[in-house]
Amino acid sequence: MIASYVGANHRDWDKHLHELRHAMNTAVQSSTRVSPAFLNYGRHPRPVKSLRREVETPAVEYWEIDETVWLDRISRLDAIRDLVKLHLDKAHARQARHYNRGRKDVRFTEGDLVMRRTHHLSVGADGFNKKLGERYEGPVKVLKVLSPSVYVVETPNDRRVAKVDVNDLKRYIQPRKTDTQIACTEFILMSSDSESDE
Repeated sequence: MIASYVGANHRDWDKHLHELRHAMNTAVQSSTRVSPAFLNYGRHPRPVKSLRREVETPAVEYWEIDETVWLDRISRLDAIRDLVKLHLDKAHARQARHYNRGRKDVRFTEGDLVMRRTHHLSVGADGFNKKLGERYEGPVKVLKVLSPSVYVVETPNDRRVAKVDVNDLKRYIQPRKTDTQIACTEFILMSSDSESDE
C-alpha cells in the first residue's frame, strides 16, 4: 500500500506514514464491514490535514465535543462490536466453505503404504524438466503419526526419515493385472509345469 504514496524517490517513504496510517484505519474491512477506527472509537476520523487546519486556526482557542454526543457514541460501541462479531462469524463460515470445497479428510495409520509427492527442480544441463518428471515416488511406509496432518515416512534410496504433510501424500493403490497379464502368467506357469513333467 505504501507504494501508492511513493514517487520516483524511494528515500522519502517515511514522510507519508501519517497518510498511510489514516488510509489503513479508515478502510472498511471486508470481514468486519467497518473500519478499524470506527470499531475502536465509534466514529469515522477526519482527514489529518483538515483536523490540523481546524486545530491550527487562530480563531479556535480550544477543541470541545458535546457530552451527549460522546456518551451516545460510547453506548453504541458494544452494539457495534456485537454486530462485528456476527459479521466475522459469517465471513469465517464463508471462507471455510470456499477452502473446504473439493477437499477430502484423508487419514493414514502406521504401516500404510503411501505415495509421496516429489519436489523436483528443472536441470537444463541434465535435460530434466520437472513438469515431465514423476509427481509421486513410492510406495513408502508410514512409520509414525505425529498428527492428523503430519506423518513420518520412510524414504526411498536409504535417505533420512522425513516428516511429510498430508497434502503431499496419497494412498498407494496396488495396480491390478490386466487380462493379458493374467493370461501371460498362466501360460508361463503351464509351460513350467509341462517342462517339469517331462
